[in-house]
Amino acid sequence: MYVFQKEISSLYYQDVLYVDVPKNTSTLPISELIKKAELEYGKQIPIRTATSFKQADKAWEFMFFKAGPEDAITYFEAIEYYDAIYINPYTGTITGKIDYKYNFFSLVKYMHWSLLLSTPYG
Repeated sequence: MYVFQKEISSLYYQDVLYVDVPKNTSTLPISELIKKAELEYGKQIPIRTATSFKQADKAWEFMFFKAGPEDAITYFEAIEYYDAIYINPYTGTITGKIDYKYNFFSLVKYMHWSLLLSTPYG
């Protein structure tokens, strides 16, 4: 099932992951898009990664991740948050958010890898 994760997610999250490309295809500066993402989560939660895409119709991704305590036993304790905000790079509009901690395919992957236990135990 996980083999088709990319294809299924692209369909399921189509409105979040893809944008309409305007005739003027210049994107906003990444610094402006980072500010929008920070406003959505607050500056106290830092952006871990920002991803731009060569495909003109893809929303840009801003990831927020924080691990839980080192002595966590379960997957759910081991990850405090694992979220992404997707932003239209032309307009700066937030197209949506995905909570990867509770995302179906994240759970499938961690069930397979570690039976939903944290890495030292699973």
